[in-house]
Amino acid sequence: MYDATISFSVEDQESAIADVNATLQDYGGTIPSRAYPAEPSRTLQLTSSQTLARTETYSAAVIDLKGGKEYRAKIAAKDSAGNLATTEFETPYVREFENLARKDNVVVGAYYYPWYNPGDPYGKYFYDLQERSRLGFESSPLLGPYDSRDGAIINKHIDWATGYGIDFFLVSWGFFGPDTFADLALTVYANFGFFIWMRPLSPSGGGSGNFRCS
Repeated sequence: MYDATISFSVEDQESAIADVNATLQDYGGTIPSRAYPAEPSRTLQLTSSQTLARTETYSAAVIDLKGGKEYRAKIAAKDSAGNLATTEFETPYVREFENLARKDNVVVGAYYYPWYNPGDPYGKYFYDLQERSRLGFESSPLLGPYDSRDGAIINKHIDWATGYGIDFFLVSWGFFGPDTFADLALTVYANFGFFIWMRPLSPSGGGSGNFRCS
């Protein structure tokens, strides 16, 4: 469970802000609902920086979020003239699991493959469910046939990994090289800083290879 604070501003160029309501809802985005815990919608208890002003900043404390997804906040604001405006926005991904990886002195890594590309001709073996069935595959990933560049999917993978004590991913980058799909997909992960990129081995396939922390 996690606690958070949601803040936003409301501005009216002509009249004072009279009333604002906000709700917080599940929003998995591209993450299937089966892969995160369901939660009921919440009406946020808002506090304001001012009263009856044309610009006001609101905040609300949210406790015991189950996480594992993004959330969607829906805002409805009414001014003193009776005009109503609505908007909505998505929050960043909220973790489901505690980051256990940083709580011990044991460094654990796992192989990770960032090459799942819907535009790849060979992708039919992953994305075409009829083709998968024809070949005898009876199941798919819990997150479905995903795109390795999808930020929500990446956050979910990292949440799972660090929640079970994995410190870094080992990526076979050298097999693809610069400016390929896998290389460009890794730029989405770069901010997490716990990858080891694998450089090419010798042309004969022998040798130990070199590793670079990123």
